[in-house]
Amino acid sequence: MSAKNIFKDSTGTRIAPASWSQFNVPESWTIYNLGEVCSIQTGNGFKGENFNSEREGWPLVKRATVNGTEGEPTYTTEEFDERYIVREGDVLVSMDGNFEVIIWDGPNSALNQRVCKITSEIEEIDNEYLGYVLQPIIKHCEWSTGGTTVASLSNSQLKKINIPVPPVEEQERIVSLLSDVDGYIEKSSERVTKLQAQKQATLQQIFGNDGEIFKDDNGERIASIVWSRFNMPEEWQSKSLGEIAKFTTGNSFSSEYFVDAPRSNSYPLVRIRDLEDCNPDTYTTEEFDESRYIVNEGDVLIGMDGDFRAQFWTGRPAALNQRVVKVESDSDEVLIEYLGYVLDPIVKQISNAVGGTTVTHLSVGQHLEPCNIPVPTVEEQEKIVSLLSDIDSAIEKTQSDLENMKELKQGLLQEIFSSGDD
Repeated sequence: MSAKNIFKDSTGTRIAPASWSQFNVPESWTIYNLGEVCSIQTGNGFKGENFNSEREGWPLVKRATVNGTEGEPTYTTEEFDERYIVREGDVLVSMDGNFEVIIWDGPNSALNQRVCKITSEIEEIDNEYLGYVLQPIIKHCEWSTGGTTVASLSNSQLKKINIPVPPVEEQERIVSLLSDVDGYIEKSSERVTKLQAQKQATLQQIFGNDGEIFKDDNGERIASIVWSRFNMPEEWQSKSLGEIAKFTTGNSFSSEYFVDAPRSNSYPLVRIRDLEDCNPDTYTTEEFDESRYIVNEGDVLIGMDGDFRAQFWTGRPAALNQRVVKVESDSDEVLIEYLGYVLDPIVKQISNAVGGTTVTHLSVGQHLEPCNIPVPTVEEQEKIVSLLSDIDSAIEKTQSDLENMKELKQGLLQEIFSSGDD
């Protein structure tokens, strides 16, 4: 099926495409200036003294809310004009940093500064269509002529934007197509979150302090330990990490050898920020001891600053940078895969010192090597690894599906609203 055939409904009727950037649009489409047909409401400068996380007052729609990077929502008890109310279906644009456009599907909320609400004022433009057509246009606005990053958007810039508008019936078909993809993206994202929660619950049940027996489908015990109190089955042992593991601290690579694209003599550089997605974007051409500092798929790594984490490396071979530690099993009695899983809850627990004082840096000698961990039989380790790796595989597949659907949506937006001949 060709790309253009994607944009036909079951009767063969064309849904899109159009070349809005060159205005080479079908005769039935119209080019509108955003400032002439839409209202643009910028957010209010709410005062921080009225913010709270106890869900008192109105939820606040901030730039991070629109960009999808907000953690716990912020609420405000401040009184404000109703023009700053965000309702379901409103089109919102973040105006700083990474510009994003979303169609709001949350509860009635308060519009904060550096976010704007755009509303169609003519019946020829469906508001949901407006949200979709603005997504590629606003992304295009992230870069000015010559590639210089645009730090912020202004009302005057938004008002100058021209948008292609097909007949309402065609808008509805476009919205239907893209909202179906959005629905799948949302469901996939929710499934990833549920699987991650399932993994954490499983880790807690195996390595937590509830003392419950964890069994497989056949009713056989996989694990039941209270490792923090060492209330373990008789056949399990308590071993210090210093006894069973080898730690390699990353090399102090010089920034003068850093490059932002791969070269024939370069390696990707594993820094703490790269542990989450295992996809480094910085490379080094510096020579180093490859037998010591190379990271391969399946290696266990620990980030030693900030957001402490222990996880398996799933990326391509890379160079181990400072403040990241590689962990290897130094005992025939401990599988490296098991060590990787048991280290995650341990690292999270020891990230807080006795008395609740936050530890800002982990030390191999002070925090890791003295730490005792539960060591079951190799056979039982294999069962634990199998259980957790099955969950990891499900997470990886769902995340891959999610990324594929996001790419499909971008392809659809590009096909509908990009330059080229119909």
